[in-house]
Amino acid sequence: MKAAYMPIISVPTSFNISLEFDAPGLGRRWVALLLDMAVQVLYIILASYLLNKVSFGFGSDAGFNQWAIGLIVMSPVFLYHIIFESLTNGQSIGKKIMKLRVVSINGGGLPSASY
Repeated sequence: MKAAYMPIISVPTSFNISLEFDAPGLGRRWVALLLDMAVQVLYIILASYLLNKVSFGFGSDAGFNQWAIGLIVMSPVFLYHIIFESLTNGQSIGKKIMKLRVVSINGGGLPSASY
């Protein structure tokens, strides 16, 4: 069986050495994205269920309080990629399963300022 075509990215360095990286195919990236989205949807379902269970005692400001608590509880969804890729060497859950990772132009991990 013939191996799938993987484009090679070549990066020239200041030492006149070219670093070569195998770039993953679009299919593997899509699967990683779908896995990450599934994790986020599961988190949203669980968080929504738990918020509905505890939202009965907020008093007269119930609308504002629920909105603020909902925003805080949902913040991991908004920060999902930043949190995972900075804490787990450039990999989110989907990327880890698909054996992908985010690297800088020189092949190392991304510095914190890149996020």
